Amino acid sequence: MARKPRFSGGSPWVYRDHRGSHGGSTVCARATEFCTARERPYFGSRKRWVPFAEVRRWHRSGGATARLQAAASALTPMTEASFGTYRSVAGTGGPSRAAALAEILAMLALVLSYIWVWHKRFPGDDLVVTFLYFALCYGSHLRRHESARSVGLRLDNWRPAARQACLPVAVGAAVPLAIGAALGTWHFGPASSLLSLPWHVAWGTAQQYGLLCLLYRRSLDTFGSVRGAALAAAGAFALFHLPNPLLVTVTFLGGLVCCTLYRRVPNVLVLGLAHAMISTVVFSALPSSITHHMRVGPGYFTVATGLAHAS
Repeated sequence: MARKPRFSGGSPWVYRDHRGSHGGSTVCARATEFCTARERPYFGSRKRWVPFAEVRRWHRSGGATARLQAAASALTPMTEASFGTYRSVAGTGGPSRAAALAEILAMLALVLSYIWVWHKRFPGDDLVVTFLYFALCYGSHLRRHESARSVGLRLDNWRPAARQACLPVAVGAAVPLAIGAALGTWHFGPASSLLSLPWHVAWGTAQQYGLLCLLYRRSLDTFGSVRGAALAAAGAFALFHLPNPLLVTVTFLGGLVCCTLYRRVPNVLVLGLAHAMISTVVFSALPSSITHHMRVGPGYFTVATGLAHAS
């Protein structure tokens, strides 16, 4: 008889691998991954998760094969080593909500103070903010024993991540391209400008890392709601782009989409590439009077003043 693993909270779910069939109905031929119900979206919503009770029901009805019985019996309790940790999301311990909220506020204070107060105030300011940015994220992961793989710094799932990102990227690129074509403001650079693509990808990935791996994950810990966490993370991300109205709008909507895609298939690298592609199209297709050279903070007002004088 399959032994039900002991969980500290939530109802257990099992990964149902559709490889075998019995009596015309698909059964689980391999059940090696399981999680709590609230954690299920973060460990792969594209997988066919089923409640562990279903496995026991199949067993009682005699519809399970010997392979299923062996696999279900081999299930071991979920540990942080097997999945990283989402224990604070599942409400089963870990750092408190107050700690998660403090990390969100620390990130907001760091980025906003850099943009509005101490940007270019001393030599090496960009290195200082970069170090503090990644140190804050790393410390957050370290306190929760989150691995690079568990936060989405991985390549094994790039195909499903890329597939699900195709439509949002296509829409995000088509809209500014259409507006730019109607206004006649396309100003894409020469082929040599492709040399800067690695920088744009790195910059986009760094932004997505902060948005998803800290703001969104810690918002999940704080609010315990997928929708509320996405709104909070996207709103915080949009704050970084004040007072540029175009970027505030784009980053809020894009942040919501990225949080949704990340929840389904966690891959920061693919989303960083998507970020770079859409940013390049927005900058190159729309006029400077709309993009303000993609500037934020005090730099936005400097560009706005220059454009006003030029006109």
